[in-house]
Amino acid sequence: MEDKYNDNELLYLIREGSSEAEEIIYKKYIFLIHKRISTFKIQKRYRDDFFQEGLMCLSNAINTYSDMYKKSFNKFFDLILQRRFIALLKKDQEYFYGVVLIEDYEYLNNQLEEKESLYYENDVDNRRIQEYKQELEDQNLSLREKILILTNKGLKPAQISELLNCKIKKVYNEIYAIKNTN
Repeated sequence: MEDKYNDNELLYLIREGSSEAEEIIYKKYIFLIHKRISTFKIQKRYRDDFFQEGLMCLSNAINTYSDMYKKSFNKFFDLILQRRFIALLKKDQEYFYGVVLIEDYEYLNNQLEEKESLYYENDVDNRRIQEYKQELEDQNLSLREKILILTNKGLKPAQISELLNCKIKKVYNEIYAIKNTN
């Protein structure tokens, strides 16, 4: 019976209640489950768990497959299987081995140095913004004039909004009005 029927015929027979067809399809796809376990480099101690997950995925695929998916049953099951394995591996990364997460420690150190310099630059920006705020408080200027000065100094609307303690929409409206008056 194994060679007589393709996947669609086997699925039809399974839905009609044939336990022999179900047994055939399970035997047929055990190889694919083992292949995916090998591909994902699952450790030996977890292979049985992943094999059981693969059998559950096969059962799910048998119950949910439809010709409307425009995929073969093989592709459909393989997709479900791989997604399940990926989801399991994301939850617990001790299931696999042979994967180097960070190869270049020098690269990592460079990334940390760049972040430290960004923090320093942000600190400088904050000090500069506080200086601008002090300058503006000393002068008697309208909101539009303050926004114009801060925009010319290179501040972003969000920074200006925070500095002047007003809504960002107000800042955008004033910038728009300034551009249209010139």
